[in-house]
Amino acid sequence: MITTLSTEHHETTQRHGRIASGLLYNHHFLTRRFDDWLAGARES
Repeated sequence: MITTLSTEHHETTQRHGRIASGLLYNHHFLTRRFDDWLAGARES
């Protein structure tokens, strides 16, 4: 019983970690694109 719960908890934690890192990566990517776009808009 306890081992089953801890295994499920571990898998859930891993899944949340992957989602969080994916969101973080997308956020950094979008922020960088937005900075590039702002720089381009200021230059023109």
